[in-house]
Amino acid sequence: MKIIKKFYGLTTEREKVYVYKMIGKNIEIEILNYGGIIKSILLPDKYGIRKNIVASFDSFKEYEKTSMFIGCITGRVAGRIKNGVLKINDKIYQLDCNEGNNHLHGGYGSLNKKLWNDVAIRASKDMLKLTLRYKSCHLENKFPAEIDYYVSYILRKDSLEIRYLGIPDRKTYTSLTNHTFFNLSGDFNKNILDHKICLMADKYIQINHEKIPTKILDIQNSIFDLRKSCKIGKVLNSREEQLKLGGNGVDHGFVLEKFHLPQSLVEDIETGRYMTVKTDQPVIVFYTANHVREDLILSKNIKPMKHFGFCLETQDYPDIQNLKKESMKIYDRNNPYIQKTIFKFGVIS
Repeated sequence: MKIIKKFYGLTTEREKVYVYKMIGKNIEIEILNYGGIIKSILLPDKYGIRKNIVASFDSFKEYEKTSMFIGCITGRVAGRIKNGVLKINDKIYQLDCNEGNNHLHGGYGSLNKKLWNDVAIRASKDMLKLTLRYKSCHLENKFPAEIDYYVSYILRKDSLEIRYLGIPDRKTYTSLTNHTFFNLSGDFNKNILDHKICLMADKYIQINHEKIPTKILDIQNSIFDLRKSCKIGKVLNSREEQLKLGGNGVDHGFVLEKFHLPQSLVEDIETGRYMTVKTDQPVIVFYTANHVREDLILSKNIKPMKHFGFCLETQDYPDIQNLKKESMKIYDRNNPYIQKTIFKFGVIS
């Protein structure tokens, strides 16, 4: 197992961007130090054919110019914040409203658009580890506190673990996630309707017409009860009003059953590829690529269709201060932000 670092491109500020290829026994993963983007996950199917199962671009310039969150670290706060208002200890911070009236995924030029530095590259017989660091200054994107962020990508035989650490210099709030679009077929000319998903959550988060979370509801007897594996297409074909509000698809948080591991399983029956997700976070936001920009062109000149991929965004409660204020954790130097998620990959035997 080894990690190969190569020059990938220059930002508009002439900063050097690198791609780190993590070569494992059955899996290869490419990471950019720009936005911590997962550029590729090369995985064999049941016939041994290796394909990239994540949405990607051919050149760095496409990553730099896109307004979509493709494969990246997302934050300072993942998800939406109503009216862009963040309150820390009775002090109000007005954040960017970059999606209508609301704040989304850290605002303009957030962590997904920053150049991260590699601080550790480790390789051993059965483990590879890449750690990236970015220091976000006080009031960057109008968030309080300077935060020293570290994100580690750890590749083992058949799994990718992502660990997040944020050390603030004063009281603040943060919640990061990874925003990779998966398609286990490895063919982004196809949609994900025939993928099967199981999501071990007993509650889901209702949204309004602006996709702002409004209420935590029991999942029993709803289309969002995914505790038994079913095709994603079956869910999307429902006439449930919540799907319309999500852009004719799923864009909802699922509150996880704490003691059930893994919390999610997704399978592509045709190729046999599957992935599971384990996390220490309370919520997975399941998103089915409901909005596709007209100018979006993926790697190999593919113009993707609606529902070309899915995201499983492990995070804290979205818009937590309005949805579940009692669960909101305030972080500082003595109480750093820590999170981890493990994606495990395989082939159905």
